[in-house]
Amino acid sequence: MKAFKVVYKHGHFIDVESGLRLIPVQGSEYTISAPDKAFKTEDAKLKIGDALNTENKATWAEKEFGKGNYAKILDAGEQLFFRVGNSKKMEGDESRQYIFVCTLLEDLYFYLVKRRKGDDAVDWRLANCQCMLESCLLGGLAITEKIPAVSLNTLFTQTVMFYFNMQRSGAINVYDAFYKYTQGMEITFDGATYQFYNSIGKVRNAFVKNRNLNQKPLFS
Repeated sequence: MKAFKVVYKHGHFIDVESGLRLIPVQGSEYTISAPDKAFKTEDAKLKIGDALNTENKATWAEKEFGKGNYAKILDAGEQLFFRVGNSKKMEGDESRQYIFVCTLLEDLYFYLVKRRKGDDAVDWRLANCQCMLESCLLGGLAITEKIPAVSLNTLFTQTVMFYFNMQRSGAINVYDAFYKYTQGMEITFDGATYQFYNSIGKVRNAFVKNRNLNQKPLFS
């Protein structure tokens, strides 16, 4: 049994005597003692503002993008899933890849980029939308924190930073990485890797196609 006197700085335990970082091993048990005020149960870095309801989100979209320059694609409460594949597998990792589900806390919108006609898919982008990491479907990771974020891009990045720090890049193409999720779906790692499912990018393509045909957008 080893005992260390440490100080916590910038997300790490530093040994007071040596000045070196102590690196815990995943799955190992530790006994930590300190004064009561040295512990917190809420992480200030994960706090975000209140989510907008449907009416307020629509008002925000019109003010932000202008009439006719936006379209709602998913309702608050609907879910998406995404895959995280790590180039580095650390000791104690359950898997090299994981499938996560997130829940939309607000309605999700596309918006038209300024000075674009809207005839091409790239003319439309995803607006910010508060969302929350919900569960891990594949990979065996136990979710200890349901991470909230102000956008899908940010959620992916923060999931990587929180659970897989320095094991892969936090950058992602959100249109290819996020897929619509319904309870009971059969999902595989290969299916997510090779985009077998209904991605946000496919939804955007369908939206633009129907818009160009002057039809009502279909988001099924």
